Order: sequence, then C-alpha cells, then structure tokens
Amino acid sequence: MPKLISTPAIILSTLVIREGDLISTVLSRELGVIKVYCRSAKRSQKRFGGGVDIFTCGVFELEQRKSELLELKSISERHSFESFRQDLSKFCLASFCLETAINLTHEGDTDAAHLFNPLYHVLNKIDEAPFSLTSFAVLVYFLLNALQVSGIDPFAQEAALPPDETSWSKLMLENNKPYIQNNKTIIANTICFLSSHAQHFTEKPFHTERDMLSALGAL
Repeated sequence: MPKLISTPAIILSTLVIREGDLISTVLSRELGVIKVYCRSAKRSQKRFGGGVDIFTCGVFELEQRKSELLELKSISERHSFESFRQDLSKFCLASFCLETAINLTHEGDTDAAHLFNPLYHVLNKIDEAPFSLTSFAVLVYFLLNALQVSGIDPFAQEAALPPDETSWSKLMLENNKPYIQNNKTIIANTICFLSSHAQHFTEKPFHTERDMLSALGAL
C-alpha cells in the first residue's frame, strides 16, 4: 500500500519529462534533497494551486511507491514568493540562493534538511522587503550559514579575504543576524570569495552570480 508523507519543502529546480509532467528537485525540511515526480503539474490547478515551479514552497503531500520516485499529490499552505516574478533584481538574488542550495547538496542528501530553514528565511526576507543593500546583507548571511551547515569553514582561506570583508562576515555569524553594509565593493568581494570557496569544495560553478552582482551594481 502506498505510503503518504507530509513535509514542508521548497522546489529548487524542475525538468519537463513529457507534456504536463515534471521531475522536481526539492529541498525538504525532513528528507533533505529528493527528486519528486509531479504528474500533470502544468494542468492540475486544483491539486497544486497555481502550478509547480522553482521557489514554490509549502507543505508537500508525497506518495511513496515501491521502487519508484516519490510522487507529489498536493501542496498546501503554499508560498510562491510572487515578487520574484515581478522584480528582476529580487529574482536574481533568489536564484543565487537556490543555486547555492543546489551546489552544496546532492540528491539523497538527508543532511541537507538543515538548509531548509536558512533557505526559507532568506527567500522570505528578500520577498517581503524592498530591494536594497539590506537584501544583500541577508544574502551574505545566508551564504555564510549555508557553508557552515554544509561543513565548509567560510574562513578556511581567510588570508584571501580582506580585513573589512572578514570583519563584516564574522560580525554576522557571531551575532547570528545580518548587518547592513553600505560599501558595495565589500559586499561584492565577500560574495565572490564565498562562492569561489564553495566552488573549490563542490566543483560546481555559480551560473547566477553574474546577474546577481549586476543587480548589486545597479543600486
């Protein structure tokens, strides 16, 4: 008999496999990173309440069948972060956050469950607040936490990060909250260093970094 699983989750990426059907990579608060089969995802508005796409967040009802992918049956308490589709700058920041989660994890990674709360928090903050330098403070704070949760010391190559950038980063970690930084050069240097540091360990490039830094430069 199929087993039903209910878990808060965020969709990191989707892949169309046939007309209307998707395979989604999902970050679950309990299960970590999993692949989920979304039958008729493009057509079933009743079950999925607005479709299935990246950033879709809510309580996912999943069905476990023997030797098959988990199948998404419905989404409740849905949060789709609509501002990301209306504000290109916010979309660039949020996409970088999703890519960070993707790059630091892999399918079947149950430890990745620890990334759910930091990722949800940063997406929520970017969604709710006006786009500003505060958005980037929240992003850098997430990146620092994501590295730590993934077992990567953000300061393992501390000599490569200038003193101002190091002080700002450590201030956020020590006080467990983001601090606004008005110097865009410091923000950009910190992001580039941390993403490069992550890439060194994961061997996965950050394709969204350029667009995100362009959004910073436009402020």
